[in-house]
Amino acid sequence: RNNAIFKQYSDHLLDYLNQINFSPLSYKDQLISREQAQILGSIRRIIINMNLIIRVTDKGNNFYIGSAIEFEKKAQKFFFDTNAFVELSSNPFNEIFDKVVQL
Repeated sequence: RNNAIFKQYSDHLLDYLNQINFSPLSYKDQLISREQAQILGSIRRIIINMNLIIRVTDKGNNFYIGSAIEFEKKAQKFFFDTNAFVELSSNPFNEIFDKVVQL
């Protein structure tokens, strides 16, 4: 009996999700989505043309927006000053993967 109830619930849920996801947008929502897509495209073109970089900061919900070249310089300076990171001469992924598979 429980299986029939779950099956019926599952069918109703699937119908509901299909109705929400596949029903056409209203004209107003179409205009809003088109406008948002145009704004997003404009922002992407500006980022590419001006060679900008956008990153989430360590501290939470803030973004760093700046020159990609300056960002790279600051990153290299940080790595050099802290000696916290070592550049690998080769990618060890395949070797590690093989060892894990052999376990």
